[in-house]
Amino acid sequence: MKVSLGCLLFLTLPNFAFGGSFQKMDASTIYFEGMINPGDAKQLKSLINEKTKLLIVQSPGGLSWEAQEMGQYIREANLDVVVQGGCFSACANSLFLSGKNKYLSESFRIDRKMYDFGGVVCLHG
Repeated sequence: MKVSLGCLLFLTLPNFAFGGSFQKMDASTIYFEGMINPGDAKQLKSLINEKTKLLIVQSPGGLSWEAQEMGQYIREANLDVVVQGGCFSACANSLFLSGKNKYLSESFRIDRKMYDFGGVVCLHG
């Protein structure tokens, strides 16, 4: 019974209980990791500038309406999207699909820089 109760409590926690974070890796790259929460779209928009080319994501998903707004900013900025690890649910449906170019391969080149990542995308809906 303890395991069932623990699972029930975990499943009923609000999506924003486990927040995500952004990191500016260099002038052209933003990294996002974690759940998609209220305010993430606004934070992403504040980090994007004319030099930004790439968004690297690792997310189990989160709030779909917030992810849709993030996807709009990704499309407007013509960002490429790379999945490092996993991109599930709202991340896959909105962030990954909004990328100008989408990468899952283990290595790729953008602006003479070589990146090595592996990734899994799980769509639903």
